[in-house]
Amino acid sequence: MAGNLNIGEVFNEYKNKVYRLSLSITRNEKDAEDTMQNVFFKVLKNLKYFRNKSSLSTWIYKITYKGYSPMCYNSFS
Repeated sequence: MAGNLNIGEVFNEYKNKVYRLSLSITRNEKDAEDTMQNVFFKVLKNLKYFRNKSSLSTWIYKITYKGYSPMCYNSFS
């Protein structure tokens, strides 16, 4: 399955969903954008390992949740 996936198509399909999920986690637009960028970097890096044991959206959402670290987004304002 991974060989048939195009990262551009994956990004276009999931960018808004990942952003909204990231925003709900971080509650900050800048942090949500950073999280989204990190998620798609991980997706690009690991797309070849996607084995279709779950849906692509589930796999991407898991990367989003697991990739978020509250320590990375502490605000001192």
